[in-house]
Amino acid sequence: MFTRKMEVKAAVGLHARPAAQFAEIAKSAGFPVKVGRSESELVNAASPLRLLTLKVQQGESIFVVCETSDESIATKLLDNLEACIEN
Repeated sequence: MFTRKMEVKAAVGLHARPAAQFAEIAKSAGFPVKVGRSESELVNAASPLRLLTLKVQQGESIFVVCETSDESIATKLLDNLEACIEN
């Protein structure tokens, strides 16, 4: 399992388009990906609706957890997820 703390830099936060892109990347992982404001309260990152319920605003941090043992795949996925919330 791999965890990364990320700052949401997108002007709209983790809402609408960034949430849809984030969920699409998470769905393609082939393993569970979870996200939340804390490591103890996580939701399914592959669900745009669950992402929207977090109501994450620009400048806030989130934790993303990849439930895999493959570090290289997890790192690539985390990099892609982080890139979609930077703009």
